[in-house]
Amino acid sequence: MAAIDAALASGKDVVDASIASREAELAERGEFTYVLIPHEAHRPMVEYKHPKNTTLEDDDLREALKLHFSNSGTLTEEQLAAYCLSLKQQIHAKDPECEVRDRDLLAVAHGVSVDTFALTVPDKEHQRAVSLYCDDKGHAKNAPVNARACGLARACGHADQQFRGDCFVSRYFDDEDAWLREDFTIEDMKSDAPWVKDQKSISKKSPGGMASLSDMYAKLGQANSGQAPVKFDQSEEEKRILALERGGDGYTWTQTQTEVEVRVYVPSGTRGKDVTVSIKRNALIVKHGASSLLHVDRLTAPIDVDESTWYMGDDCVICALEKARSGAWDEIGDRALK
Repeated sequence: MAAIDAALASGKDVVDASIASREAELAERGEFTYVLIPHEAHRPMVEYKHPKNTTLEDDDLREALKLHFSNSGTLTEEQLAAYCLSLKQQIHAKDPECEVRDRDLLAVAHGVSVDTFALTVPDKEHQRAVSLYCDDKGHAKNAPVNARACGLARACGHADQQFRGDCFVSRYFDDEDAWLREDFTIEDMKSDAPWVKDQKSISKKSPGGMASLSDMYAKLGQANSGQAPVKFDQSEEEKRILALERGGDGYTWTQTQTEVEVRVYVPSGTRGKDVTVSIKRNALIVKHGASSLLHVDRLTAPIDVDESTWYMGDDCVICALEKARSGAWDEIGDRALK
């Protein structure tokens, strides 16, 4: 802003000043490397550069990947009809009384979204983790299976995962205070790479999972333009979308502009002392004894830990999370399957 204000005061071109200011900012931030795995086995993998983030809030890699997937083809009329029908059936399976409008389904079907698969999950001993990204409509488009991406997942202990179409792989650092992208190169793609060996040595087998494949409700808030999730206003439409109950295997979640409530279901008779709940700025973990019930290793956006809490409900653990900044979430975050 200072550069633009100076340009205005001196009569210089504001656009040029803005571009120069942006280029200076990117130069100061530096870049990180990530890898494209083409679905065609004969095509070589490619390293790309992207400006580094300074906080979790300004990480925009997923937005850049949307541009790639938006050029990977669209659903045919037959695929579009099948996708909308499947989505409608999933929603009604969770809530038979939910009114689902065709225009909402089409907005989801025409939108561009990225699914995240947690190849590794950060913990106290391993603060660096690796995620794989793919087109969330790869299966609906009947895109070719990405054999190399599937092989990488198998090397990390995730034998039953299938990825279609082009995939990307990136590394990040997360120590609860900082969340930063780091370099991931083609050299890191080897099955005997140190990070793969570390993952194999972890005794607790906790396979990664898609961030949003089982959370189709969350997609209803996206625009059909392939851009970022819509910015909600205070209309009745917003209230209707925000009030939808969403969820996956063993949990549901709802939200307002400022709060997220997550209900994680536990065996009948479970008491508070039987569960362990870890609420972090960027993560939520719920365990029953030694069993992991929910592990969100990267929430969609940071939360205010001091204003968040949890308590026991009827056969469920209720986590009341206060958003660090107001706004609608399009998904709960990157979730590791149980």
